[in-house]
Amino acid sequence: MRSDASHLQFTEQTWKTVTDHAYHCLWRKEFCPERSRIENLRCVFFEAETDDNYGRQFWFFEAVGPDPWGKYHHFFGALEYSMQYGLMENCQAALFEEAEHRLRALSAATEPMSSRVWAHPGTAIWVRLAILAVLVVAIGWLFILTGYLRQ
Repeated sequence: MRSDASHLQFTEQTWKTVTDHAYHCLWRKEFCPERSRIENLRCVFFEAETDDNYGRQFWFFEAVGPDPWGKYHHFFGALEYSMQYGLMENCQAALFEEAEHRLRALSAATEPMSSRVWAHPGTAIWVRLAILAVLVVAIGWLFILTGYLRQ
C-alpha cells in the first residue's frame, strides 16, 4: 500500500534536516560533500503518526559526486524516518546504484510482512508438506501405540 505524499508541504527545517542526512549518507560512502550534489529530493511515502502507532516517512533523492579518486558516480538514495511524538528520527539511509533496487527496498519496507510471505507460491507447497509429514508421523505413532496395547 503506497501513501501518496506529493500533496504534502513540509517545513524549511524538515527540508534542511533531510538534505543534511542525504549529504551525510554521501559522506559515509567517502564522497566529497563539497563537490557532490543532491538532486530531486522528495517524500515518496508518508504515514501519519496516530495515537497507536508512530509515523513513517520515506524520502528519495539522486546524488552525483566524485569518489576519492575523482571519478563521478550517480547514485539513488533512500532515507527512512520514524515520526515519534512529532520528531523525525532517521532510521535508515541507503545508496543504490540502480533506481529499481531503491524501489524494491521501499516496497519491502512498506508492504506488510505477512502478505509477502503467504503470497509466495512456494509457501503453499511447504505448508502442505509439513502438514503431510505431521499426519504421517501421527499415524505411524498410532499404529505403534495400538501394537503395544494389543500385546
